[in-house]
Amino acid sequence: MTITAKHTAALAAFAAVALFVLAKALSLPPGVLVFSADGSGRGQGAILHAGTPHVADENFPARTGDVVEIYLTGPAANLEKCPTGAACEAAAAAVRIGGLDAVVLFAGRPAGASNRLQVNTRIPEGVAPGPRVPVLVEAWGQPGNEVTLAVR
Repeated sequence: MTITAKHTAALAAFAAVALFVLAKALSLPPGVLVFSADGSGRGQGAILHAGTPHVADENFPARTGDVVEIYLTGPAANLEKCPTGAACEAAAAAVRIGGLDAVVLFAGRPAGASNRLQVNTRIPEGVAPGPRVPVLVEAWGQPGNEVTLAVR
């Protein structure tokens, strides 16, 4: 079977609904939900090394200065304010990694994604290395759930 853009969009929509249901069941904060690698909304974030399919985990940790892509979802009314494939200043995204403010380089809906926001950020200098460095994202003035990434 060939995976098409239609399949990818359907899977992304399913993932957003599944995360919403999990958020309710696990009492995650309402509103902004950062995707995790296992779909639980906790633990290892689905945080990619920018421009790659590689998750910043213990097998392929990030380094300070690296750019990573963080994916999240939020209320539909807020996502609709963001044009697809372009930066979205309305999201007003802010990121803290290892307790330090990280520079947000881009926040917007990726092309073909109606239900998620991509936030590109740089791992700040001074972050203590470790396999589970906490990552907090705020968008639209709402805090998201805490996930982690590996930093060496």
